[in-house]
Amino acid sequence: MNPQPSSPARAKRNTIAPWGAVLFLLWSTGAFPQTAYERFRQAWDAEGTGQLQQLVQPGVKDVPPCVHLLTEAALACRLSDDRNALLLLDSLEQAACRTEWPIRAAGLKLRSSLLVKLGDPESGLVAADKGLGLLKGKPFPDERVDLMVIRSEALMVLDRFDDAMAQLVPAQRTVDSTGYGKGGALVHFSIGSIHFHQGRYSDAWQDFRAAYTLAGASGAHYLAMNALSNLAGTAIMQKDHTLALDLFDSVLQRPSGISPEVLAQARTQRGYIKERAGDHAGAVRDLEAAVAQWAAMGNAHLQVQAIQYLATSCWNLGRKEQAMGLLEQASELAKRAGQAQRRAEILRKLSRWSAEQGDPVKALEQLRAYSALSDSLAKAKYNEALAAKEVLFGTERKEHHIARQQQALELAAAVDRRKDVQRAALALAVLAASIVAFLLWRSLRHRRKLAEQERELHLRQVDDLIQRNEISIMNAMLEGQEKERSRMAKDLHDRLGAMLSTVKLQLAALEDKVALAKGDLRAHYDKVAHLLDEAVGEVRRIAHDMNSLTLSRFGLAKALEQLCDSVRVSGRLAVDLHLFGLERRMDRSLEIVLYRITQELISNALKHARAKEIEVSLTREAGRISLMVSDDGKGFNPAQVAAGMGLENVRSRVASFGGTIQIDSTPGHGTTVSVEGPVTE
Repeated sequence: MNPQPSSPARAKRNTIAPWGAVLFLLWSTGAFPQTAYERFRQAWDAEGTGQLQQLVQPGVKDVPPCVHLLTEAALACRLSDDRNALLLLDSLEQAACRTEWPIRAAGLKLRSSLLVKLGDPESGLVAADKGLGLLKGKPFPDERVDLMVIRSEALMVLDRFDDAMAQLVPAQRTVDSTGYGKGGALVHFSIGSIHFHQGRYSDAWQDFRAAYTLAGASGAHYLAMNALSNLAGTAIMQKDHTLALDLFDSVLQRPSGISPEVLAQARTQRGYIKERAGDHAGAVRDLEAAVAQWAAMGNAHLQVQAIQYLATSCWNLGRKEQAMGLLEQASELAKRAGQAQRRAEILRKLSRWSAEQGDPVKALEQLRAYSALSDSLAKAKYNEALAAKEVLFGTERKEHHIARQQQALELAAAVDRRKDVQRAALALAVLAASIVAFLLWRSLRHRRKLAEQERELHLRQVDDLIQRNEISIMNAMLEGQEKERSRMAKDLHDRLGAMLSTVKLQLAALEDKVALAKGDLRAHYDKVAHLLDEAVGEVRRIAHDMNSLTLSRFGLAKALEQLCDSVRVSGRLAVDLHLFGLERRMDRSLEIVLYRITQELISNALKHARAKEIEVSLTREAGRISLMVSDDGKGFNPAQVAAGMGLENVRSRVASFGGTIQIDSTPGHGTTVSVEGPVTE
């Protein structure tokens, strides 16, 4: 879950007070039946698409063309068909009913929300101001509240947080005077979003809590679900898991009057918080129940999300096969539901888990699927952005065309009256043309800027892929080195070691004859035998250094203990080893790299530093690994490292797993080498 708060514009606004239709009778001109507009508002309040679709079905009576257009635009918004929604709203503005302010206000509210969503908050502000102007001095205060909330969101997108907060003050006053419950929830939700962006998480918690309570009381289930999600995100940012768990417990323990969607969302969020708090078993129980609830309701989007969380909890419990199966199920469900972005995230995690499970073929296949899907998404996003800008450009062009036609008519009428009015109208036309040219120039510049940003994003993604490939190549090279070390160690032990042992056996057969010899022959024999013993021992030590069986069988901790014991000399060289967080094994390739780095650093201290004390510390934390090797030797200048010290080999091994290295040494004051890097949990 991303702790970034949900946008109030995406909280599925529905806005009508029970008495709004009665007030509308006092202000409307009677051009369309009041019942048709009420039916539209009820269909919009239903928070889904079913009632909106029923209202635009052929044969439905008492639905005037203007209300039909408004309903089609609202349905397109619910289905995320933004381009069609804007075209329908254009038609609504040009229709004969454009003088009917309630319908126009509702259309401007939809337009403002769409423009903010499409990345044009300035135009969104213009549409919201126009709608508020239509409603000035008229009923339907809930429409005014919604428009003020959308206007506040546009200001927040522009990072004008003080102006956004100021906009919500009159909205709250209107809510207080009318008792518009969902409007109060929207206001608190927007205030919470502002506080969250400002880092005021305690205030954000209170506002999201109030938004949840008001949304639940007014039947705004989607808004209540978004408020619950943001409460969980706020608790995570405050690192206060208990606070969030208490809230979700209170929701689930008193389910009376709460919609099934909100209950399922509360159980999902409680499972996620438990996972973050380290209670993996408790998280599995909640998330399994949440998955079943979302499946029963047919909500594939949130079902996939809950399955992702459940897979993570199972993985952390060591149930890795089950976790992989859950992610594969989530991938298939996301594919059927058309959730391409979420499926890409799932494929990426599946690739990483397959690699950790020792299945590189499957990991590569999943990584390729992820890359292909990511490229497709990036291209679709780019095309969608261009299409949206084309719609915005076309809308502006139509509006300017209408304005020019109206100006031409006014100019023709002015010719019949007086020439002075004609000159004024002509000057106004020139000014309007200048404004149109400026707007067109700004729109084109914005489109070019967006295209350049998309291209830069694509280039960054390509660079990331190249970097990952380079790391993979380096890992393969190091793995090849380890295999070659293993082969050479085996040859040294099995062939050269056996040969030296045979020589030693043959030499021992001469011992009785040498014992009868006189002079220096016995001393020469003893010296040769001693040198042969040392050669056998040296071969075994080299074989052991090149291929540590302890590392492969018992893990990094045991191998490091054995390494330190092998170099420790009582009274001459003290070697201290400190290990933290190595109860669980890490990836075999990472263990080998860390062992070789430690081996190289200890070897440097023995060969060059003339140290009397060596200290090795290895600490594993959540997602991080830290290695430090210190000695009290003679030190050196890191800027003038001798070629034979092997630090380049250490640096290449550190780079192979994405780590960093820091060397702290001065002549006469010892050396400390620190290595830090990521570790997959």
